[in-house]
Amino acid sequence: MLSIRVLGVFAVIVVALVLVESDVEHCEDDVNVCDGELPANAVCSGENNKTKQCQCKKGYEMSLDIDCKSRGSVFSCQDIDECATNNGLCEDKCQNEPGSYNCSCPEGSELQENGLNCGPGPCMFEKVTATGLAKGFNRIYISIENETECEKKCNTTAECTDWLHLGGSCRNYGLPIIQIEYFPNKDLDKCKKLCAENKKCVTFYYSAICTLFDTKQTEFDDDDESSDIFHKIDMNCI
Repeated sequence: MLSIRVLGVFAVIVVALVLVESDVEHCEDDVNVCDGELPANAVCSGENNKTKQCQCKKGYEMSLDIDCKSRGSVFSCQDIDECATNNGLCEDKCQNEPGSYNCSCPEGSELQENGLNCGPGPCMFEKVTATGLAKGFNRIYISIENETECEKKCNTTAECTDWLHLGGSCRNYGLPIIQIEYFPNKDLDKCKKLCAENKKCVTFYYSAICTLFDTKQTEFDDDDESSDIFHKIDMNCI
């Protein structure tokens, strides 16, 4: 009696292993399990449906209600919820979809090429109107010198952060200005790109001269004119 019971348990184990071995339905040689209409999201492997295997498409798994003797495919393909396991390996949010899933990232970051991780997104700017802005703001030195002497003057002045030589005039600037460039063709995008590439840039102003600031500037004490300036929304952007 003991040997019969052991043999019976062994037989049950073997049957269970056959069912869960893979998402493939195996039948006897005289039965084509691909006869008839296949369930949704199922395919027959092989050529011209002449095979003894039915499979679920990628992203689906086969249920265990298999009945090979019915001469036809009696099973269903259920969607796999990839997000239920380790969040689908997504760094932030995981959204399950039929047969697939998608990762997404919080505002201000961007999904990377691997489709899983989040990284810095492109820089976004908020346009605001500031008062009292003029080209001479926080200019610490101005003189008639050539470019070489102008650069030398800035390099030897502790509070000088950048210099500009324009129209024969040398201009040295200090904080909060961190960079200043002359773009004569009214190229706002070029100035915006300059701020995006400078990790210290918080605000930029452009009007032929592109001026970058390391603080969020809203008011200036140079004159009474109003001008549009741009604040970087996320400092971790690229």
